[in-house]
Amino acid sequence: MFKCKQVVTSSLQHVFEHHHLRYLNLAFIDNVSDEAFSLIPILSNDVGVSSHGSDNRRRSPLMTLNLGKSCITDVSMSKMAFLSALVEIRLQWCHGITDAGIEILIQNCPRLQIIDLKSCLITDRACGMIAH
Repeated sequence: MFKCKQVVTSSLQHVFEHHHLRYLNLAFIDNVSDEAFSLIPILSNDVGVSSHGSDNRRRSPLMTLNLGKSCITDVSMSKMAFLSALVEIRLQWCHGITDAGIEILIQNCPRLQIIDLKSCLITDRACGMIAH
């Protein structure tokens, strides 16, 4: 298997700025971590509801995201609120994902139909949230 060893975390922010991207596979890229998501401008905490009450956050058209074997944690899940079009996410072997991260993800991504959680540290609580 070929691994992308030269990808740096800071360059990933530019991938998410692509407004027509529907499918993204970042699995097995060693440098994918919470830092990658914290650097994305459209996910920053200073963007959100304007003083006029409208939501001025840009939304990603991304429908499928594979983050398998990455070093992300629940922190990244909280940054993914802009992925409201997400239908499928693969988080297999992401040992930093817990029930709390899954709860945040399903609250912000109402279109999710496929969630791969193989070898994640989740419990029956997360399974129950997904079932609802």
